[in-house]
Amino acid sequence: MTDRNHCGGCGAPCAAGEICEVGSCQISCPASQIACGAACVDTASDPAHCGACGTSCSSGQVCSDSLCGASCRDGLIDCGGACVDTTTHPDHCGACDAACTAPTGATPVCIASSCRAVCDALMGDCNADLGAMTTDGCETTLGTDPANCGACGRACSFAHSVGGCAAGVCTVAMCDTDYGDCDGVVSNGCETRLTDDDLNCAACGTVCPMGESCVAGMCRAVVGDTCSNAITLMDGANTVAWTAFSTDYLTAAPSCGSGYTPTGPDLVLRYTASADVVVTLAFTKPASTRWHAVVSTEACGSLATTIACMSEFTATTMTGSFHLGSGQTAYIYVVDTTSGTLPLDNPLTVNVSSIVPPCTPGMGGLVGTTTARVPTGVTTTFSEYYVAADQNPTGFVYVGGTSVLYRLPKAGGTVQDVAAAASLTSTTHLGYEMVIDGNDIYVLNDTTTGTTGKLWRISTNGGTTWTVQDYATFPTAPGDDLRGATVYGGRIYMVTDESSSANTEVWSVPTGATTLPVTATLELSFGLGGLSYCDGIARDTTYYYFACYTSDQIVRVPIGGGTYELITDMHPTSITKATLSGVDTTSDGVYDILYMQSGYEAIYYVCGPASGTPFSSVLVDFGGASSNFGLGLDRVANTLWAFDDDTREFVSVR
Repeated sequence: MTDRNHCGGCGAPCAAGEICEVGSCQISCPASQIACGAACVDTASDPAHCGACGTSCSSGQVCSDSLCGASCRDGLIDCGGACVDTTTHPDHCGACDAACTAPTGATPVCIASSCRAVCDALMGDCNADLGAMTTDGCETTLGTDPANCGACGRACSFAHSVGGCAAGVCTVAMCDTDYGDCDGVVSNGCETRLTDDDLNCAACGTVCPMGESCVAGMCRAVVGDTCSNAITLMDGANTVAWTAFSTDYLTAAPSCGSGYTPTGPDLVLRYTASADVVVTLAFTKPASTRWHAVVSTEACGSLATTIACMSEFTATTMTGSFHLGSGQTAYIYVVDTTSGTLPLDNPLTVNVSSIVPPCTPGMGGLVGTTTARVPTGVTTTFSEYYVAADQNPTGFVYVGGTSVLYRLPKAGGTVQDVAAAASLTSTTHLGYEMVIDGNDIYVLNDTTTGTTGKLWRISTNGGTTWTVQDYATFPTAPGDDLRGATVYGGRIYMVTDESSSANTEVWSVPTGATTLPVTATLELSFGLGGLSYCDGIARDTTYYYFACYTSDQIVRVPIGGGTYELITDMHPTSITKATLSGVDTTSDGVYDILYMQSGYEAIYYVCGPASGTPFSSVLVDFGGASSNFGLGLDRVANTLWAFDDDTREFVSVR
């Protein structure tokens, strides 16, 4: 409609000096001229149109300043009856009949008696060669060129669209596939994705009916895809048929997910407790395929805080447990991953069991679920493998690893670099564990050879001063580095970090010795070919308890030795480090509660670990995606201490 090369039809160009307006070629006159018929004339000097079109001067007269007269006024020159200013007149530029010409799309002008050219309306010299008066002139149609719309270089480019140009104003010429300009606002382009917008499904203004969602540009009945159509689980076996198409919530690997990215779609399930219960979920899944599931009691769609995390590859069942209060609803988000090739089963089989637990967090000596964070002020990142707390209400909590050891007052304050203060080194003193017995503080080195330099006492006065002593000698070299330790009955019990190719060993030494080094005793050797990396240890009068990497097992072994017995395999352990702590709430010498932490930002507990019916569940999940190790038990305050290496904060649980 405005293209002067195709005005009113393809291949219908306008003549020089014409522009295309509404599909018709029209004369484009300079500002000082008007159209008289098919010509542009200057009525101030044209004797044939003097003062107005068709008003001609008599023979012998000239036209000067729009009036016919006998002669030109001063400053004007008579050029064939036209009184003109040869410094500005394009037909008589510098002299009579010295007419200026202009290339295509431009109009000639005379400036200071020299010819120049200016572009016609909505035409542009975008290649900047007009001054040279080259043949292409004002070559760009600014009225229709989306790359030069209204001005050279003004491109019409908007989101998800092809830009257009009309009368020098940018428009949306065409939307990308699956997008629409539903709000009619040019500046944001085609802002609406028509494949999954319930209000604009496949086309702007097409609204999906109640109970349906827009999936792949079609309104469909959707079940389990989002919070608006979450699937309700009941106790017992649930066969869940779902129609979900998008990954909305579980978009990244959870803390227990080994870094495997979800592929989706993710499903949203929910379960509401009718009493104060521990809920166990068991998802049936293909072998050699990893699925993730996380559980949260926050508003649906929020996964900032989770109460359970599940991820399984090898087994054909993925399980997890969590607490719910009466009337409380948990939302469960399930997704497949890039690990393995099989998607979520459809229908999905989920078995739900809920029991009133024999022990309740916060009651009967079991630590509660209230968490608090204590900043350390440490600004550098480090690898932590253990956390320990002394038994002084105004004392310290420690965190350390193979190269660092810090402590902080339990109430918060200034962090102390114990490794620096005591001159501890990674090669000689530090490793994967420390123990505190009253005022005596010990660290274990991770050396795998030799019979000395494995257990160091670094203070005998609660850390008021630091004196480093090689505490023990071993009659033979332990089978591997001493990875876990516990204090019971005046002795330190240490466990080796063995693979399945060698027995796990338990060594012990008395605490509080004054004559050093003391001789270590081999107390137990067990597990060859059955258990490996049993790096968490506790003991009471009847059993040793171990947290082992093999099949995520917590086991017990009689003090005198014998076959190990499974307590639970419900909670993830790590090949690197685990921590076990036991509590005897009935003072009968047998632990009534075990606490375990191993590699994940979660703490687990077992009630009745020495009984015939032990019960286990997650106590707290303090969130995050990175590995965290270490758990300290303050028995006096009945408080657990962990460490969040993402924020470098201690986390207290009471």
